[in-house]
Amino acid sequence: MPLAKNPKYDLKRKYNRFVETSLIISLVALIAAFMYIPAPEDKVVITEKGPELITVYTPPTAIKPEVPARPVLPADFIESIEEIDGPEEVTIPTTEDIKPITEIKPPVIEKNDNYEDAPFYEISEVMPQPVGGLKSIYDNLVYPQMAIKAGIQGQVTVLAFIDEAGNVVNTQLLKTIGGGCDEAAVEAIKKTKFNPGKQRERPVKVRMMIPVKFVLK
Repeated sequence: MPLAKNPKYDLKRKYNRFVETSLIISLVALIAAFMYIPAPEDKVVITEKGPELITVYTPPTAIKPEVPARPVLPADFIESIEEIDGPEEVTIPTTEDIKPITEIKPPVIEKNDNYEDAPFYEISEVMPQPVGGLKSIYDNLVYPQMAIKAGIQGQVTVLAFIDEAGNVVNTQLLKTIGGGCDEAAVEAIKKTKFNPGKQRERPVKVRMMIPVKFVLK
């Protein structure tokens, strides 16, 4: 004969009640957790503002243009000019040998078509030199009577165009002092024969400055 269970100790009878009670308690706890857990506070991030940048305009530095160097003349050219500064003692005809001048004429600049065929050198390997030296120019020089009476003295600079034969074919006054001295200097240079300038051992046309000094004694 099977034993009868005591309903008081039968656990299966209360199983459903225990499950329902557990579910209710879990739901209530879950709802309470959502209601009472505080919401996270918004974090405020404060960033420090850096120093303000100020742009300072600096004007560009002025650049000074380079001054081009002066050309250096060859030594032989400088020596040739120095040699034509004039001798310390030059005999110039006195007033007795001078014919009176009634009219001062402007310097005559001759035009020669031949000298334009080829260019004139400003510097050549061998510069022209007066035949007989600088004395030959002063031998042809006559001190104008008007300049003597007026006490005019100084230096006249003439640009002489000398061809391959050593002849002065053209002249140009660069520095004048008046009183007829300019014309006298041009005339003396035109009467003077020159040894022609040379380039690569060949005679060439050269133009050169010739100073002529007028000194009263």
